[in-house]
Amino acid sequence: MGSTAGTTTDDLRVPASGSDPTGSITISVDDRGQLSSIDIEAIPDQLRAAPEFARAVQTAYAVALAAGLPSVPGPHHDPREPGPVTVAPARRGPLDDIMTSGRTFVRAERISQRRIGGEVGVSDNDCVRVVLDHSGPTGDLAVDPGWLSNAKAANVAAAIHEAFQAAYRERESR
Repeated sequence: MGSTAGTTTDDLRVPASGSDPTGSITISVDDRGQLSSIDIEAIPDQLRAAPEFARAVQTAYAVALAAGLPSVPGPHHDPREPGPVTVAPARRGPLDDIMTSGRTFVRAERISQRRIGGEVGVSDNDCVRVVLDHSGPTGDLAVDPGWLSNAKAANVAAAIHEAFQAAYRERESR
């Protein structure tokens, strides 16, 4: 979710927010596409199961990211408005010439140390865990099902926010 059709999370409008289909979960993102706040009004019974809840959070996050993308004029746009952004032709990159350069390859361990993604964040109560995607600020969410079945909406929102912020801190420390 780090980029969509040539638009990166660096191009987001702020603030941007989105909700899940039930309208119970609302996520706001910052200019980097990172979760800046989460509001859970109430947790409906259909979202009390951990997999359904995680999908609803991911949907709200995706809607927030989409809401933050700049508008692209459709086929019937006002001619006084700027037109669609043109994409520059692809450039040759450093990897294009690697086979002919005679240089040796960088060791795989060094490459994997520099890659983003896979950073883990855990809430203070250890009930929520997020593993960030390689492609951007979102990630896979795991919620303790026993805790989720009884937790108050505000506590769930706080724990999700804590887990994402911990994962972002881990990413920034690399």
